[in-house]
Amino acid sequence: MSIQIQQLITKKNISSIRPMVKFCQERKIDLWLNFLDIGNKAKNKGDLDLKKINNSTLVFLEKEITFWIKSMNKPELILYLKNTIDLIRGKKPKSISCPMGSQNFVLDVDGNVYPCFLRKDLCLGNAYREELSKIVKTGPLELNQFSLHSASCVRLGCLCLTNS
Repeated sequence: MSIQIQQLITKKNISSIRPMVKFCQERKIDLWLNFLDIGNKAKNKGDLDLKKINNSTLVFLEKEITFWIKSMNKPELILYLKNTIDLIRGKKPKSISCPMGSQNFVLDVDGNVYPCFLRKDLCLGNAYREELSKIVKTGPLELNQFSLHSASCVRLGCLCLTNS
């Protein structure tokens, strides 16, 4: 069993990335960096808003994300870095592919399985009533592929879209 920590990155905690990477490495824990909602439709997040960082802080953020990527030994996440920086600059991400609903799923405490955190309207099944492997292989996901492609995450710039 693997353990993963997901750290939400905001304007206020960029400097905590490197110490968290080291903490996780020492304990053999996976670390995933999520960024405060930075898509074009994101509402103002006040003092936490990554879109309000200056250029030198943006360069620092890019270095910290690069450190995380190198520490994980996953060069394919360079696209994640590029799309993160583009979203902060107000640009639309390119070359997106989303593993949610095909490689990754969300399981809530009630046993409901969803293709994505943002798609609670598309319940694929319930792990208490049927085998999880069956749900993710034969659930109504195929029927909802069009719905997934028009999801709000694409418009919001969900960075799971670049998780490869």
